[in-house]
Formats: sequence, structure tokens, C-alpha cells
Amino acid sequence: MEKALQIFKHLVRAPGDQDPLMLKSWMPKLKVTWDEHLEQLSAHDICMFGYPSDAGSSTARGASEGPDAIRKSLFSAPAFDLGNLNIIPQFLSDKLLKDEQIKLSQSALYSELDEELRAQMPVSPIEMCSELIKQVLIIKPEMKFVMIGGDQSASWALAKTLVQIKNDEKIGLIHFDAHSDLDPHFCGIEITNSSWLYNLMRDFIAPEHVIQLGIRDDKELTYGQKVLSGRETLQTSPKAYAQDCCEYLLSLGITKVYFSNDISASDSSLAPACGHTIPNGLYPHHINTLIEELPKRGISLIASDLMEVAPRIGTGPGSMSTCRNAAQYIRKQVEAMKAL
Repeated sequence: MEKALQIFKHLVRAPGDQDPLMLKSWMPKLKVTWDEHLEQLSAHDICMFGYPSDAGSSTARGASEGPDAIRKSLFSAPAFDLGNLNIIPQFLSDKLLKDEQIKLSQSALYSELDEELRAQMPVSPIEMCSELIKQVLIIKPEMKFVMIGGDQSASWALAKTLVQIKNDEKIGLIHFDAHSDLDPHFCGIEITNSSWLYNLMRDFIAPEHVIQLGIRDDKELTYGQKVLSGRETLQTSPKAYAQDCCEYLLSLGITKVYFSNDISASDSSLAPACGHTIPNGLYPHHINTLIEELPKRGISLIASDLMEVAPRIGTGPGSMSTCRNAAQYIRKQVEAMKAL
């Protein structure tokens, strides 16, 4: 466990990438160093962390600033805060890097680790996210996770790591998004914000264990997953499809889920600060009703995310509205985790 804590500390940094004074306002009661704060991890059941990378986005960037902007709208941490992944913004995946570059970056990121351990450490956001989950679960096997993004390539890393570690358990995935994210690749790159779910279903999670809601990109890609389009979601009572989704999961013997929420699922009048908005989106009650229904039906939320908030896109009021809506979704997710 001591080794896991050592590794985990080197994978994250304190919040406030763009604002050195943020930590003082975000955690005003913090009386210890950041390292000492992280050592308290095992005393908590739910943790949150930021994925400050948009290297997996296609054309529109800006989601790297999402985690800290959303924290400012949360005002206080609803769960134990691990900070942000200590990413190198130019990187996406170690698979895309030359060995020489990996070694150079390992030396820069992990100079305090011994040489043998340093050589095993990841340097790109996707692998760093996966490694963080592994090490936290060594320290606290029943820990639940809330990830704040950041682009949605991170959802692949979190979901696949949970499925790998908890391989004796059935895990479902509920995915709210305007886009299906089912492209096999983006220009030959497998794990991006538009291809993560295709590759997750291909390699790690059975398609029938996946439920998608709010999809509006008209690609109509189905591989066996349950899909409720944006139009169908809007035309159906939230309580009705929430109950239907729960019954569907329970019929498969699934009582644990990962809840992935791309902010693009929400209507652009509420959440315009997003790289790829599509008109006629959902409103908070369309999403929150299902979040609330899960623990009522005995389905545990073991991990969740809120992704693709790009604060600098659009106007100031639009950015504030987006972050406020993201914050209330996160609080709802944490409430559901605490309920069961």
C-alpha cells in the first residue's frame, strides 16, 4: 500500500493549473500540505479528480480547462479531491510516443522515484488515468470515482480499468451524449473523444451492457447497445425511461454502473461552452431523474464523469451557465453514490 500511495502522489497535482490562489479558496480549511492531504485517501469512500487534457479532441479545444472551472462553480468539494492528473498537455497516449520521448518525460515527471519504478510509469493522460485508478483501488478497493474533464477519451481509460480490475462483476455503462462516440478511430488514432466507446465495447464491455441516451448526431450506429435518441428522450417521460433503463440493467444481472455524462447531451441554451454542441438537447431533469432512480432500484453508481466542458468557448455568461449545470450534475452523481 505504501508503494501505491507513492505512485498515486506522483500522478496528480493540486487544483489551480491556471490560478495559483485557487487551492486556498477551493479548500479554505486545508491545514496540511497537499501530500499530507492525499495521505488521507483511505478514510474516504468517494474521490474526485480532474482530467485536464483535450488532446483527444478532434478540432475544437478548450476542455483542458474544464476541471478547475467546474470546481469554481461547485464552490466546495462534494467528495475527496485528488486534484488534477499531472499531465503533459501535448500527449494523448503512450502508444503514440517513441521510447526515447517516454524516457525523457519519465525523467521530468518522476525524478524523485527510483530508476526501476520510474521506467514503469506512464507519461500520457490516458495511461496516467488508468494507473491512477489502479493505485487508488489498491489503497481502497471499494473507492468510487468522479472524473471531471477534459475530453472524453478519458472515459475509455476509467471504464476499461474498472472492468479489468473488477472482472468478476458485471458493470453497466450509462452514456448521456449528443454524439454516439462510436467511430472506430479518428484519422487512425483509436482512443479519442469520438471513438472511445466503440473501442471500449470492442475490447472490454459487452455492447448489451451499454445504454446511450440523448444521441443526436444522426449516425444511427448500433452494435447491440440500448439507444434512446435525443428525440426519443425528449418525447418520453424521464421517470418512464429511468425505470425502463433500471429494469433493463437488472434483467441482465447488472447492479453496478459507470455513469458517463458528456455536457453536449444538455441543451446548448444551458451548456454552450462545449466544443461540439447539437441543437435540441436535454434539460437537467432528463438526466437527473435517471441518476436518482439508480440507487432506488438497487443499482450502485461506482464511477461517473462529467466531460467536455470548454469554459473559453462562447460568452462569459454562457461559460458560467455551462459550469453551473456541470456542477449540479456532479453533485447529483455524488448523492447517488452516497445513497448506495
